[in-house]
Amino acid sequence: MNRRIAFILSGFFLGLGMYTYISFRLVPILVFLFILHEWYYFKSKSKIQNSMILYLTAFLVFLPLLIDYIHNPFHFFGRTEEISPFQQGIFSGIQLIFGNMVKTIGMFLLWATRNLNTIIQGTDAAMDSSVFLIIGLFQAFRNWKKLNYLIPLAWFIFFLLPSIFSVGAPNTLRTLVESPRFVS
Repeated sequence: MNRRIAFILSGFFLGLGMYTYISFRLVPILVFLFILHEWYYFKSKSKIQNSMILYLTAFLVFLPLLIDYIHNPFHFFGRTEEISPFQQGIFSGIQLIFGNMVKTIGMFLLWATRNLNTIIQGTDAAMDSSVFLIIGLFQAFRNWKKLNYLIPLAWFIFFLLPSIFSVGAPNTLRTLVESPRFVS
């Protein structure tokens, strides 16, 4: 497959992903950070052009939703405001965030989420893979300077943030980027 076509398809799916679950809104930021990493270390004109193609395609796919968000800001901010930890004020929000950090990390190691959508026969799927998660995180932290370890490590940490910065942690659905739900 032609590399340009691969970047066009990547941009298409990146833009399409913006129509899915709220936490996917973080993906373009993460992709952009890795593109900056590539630019910094490899300074290749073709990498810059391919990255621009990716983001232009993503933007064109996202454009109808962006227009909707401009005309109906509640569609963008509505659910986010409902689950904001700062509903009761800044101090209680900061306390909630620190508590959510412990709960969200603990969801992989200590206890299951109370969200019935993620419970499988009395257990949580995230807890079933705890041993492998610990081994993988250990390897990723040990080799974080290598891009193939840094990407999954950053991905994992980055997508804990929606659960940490919301009411009702731990919530595995908020840490999943590939959720099948679509914005209504």
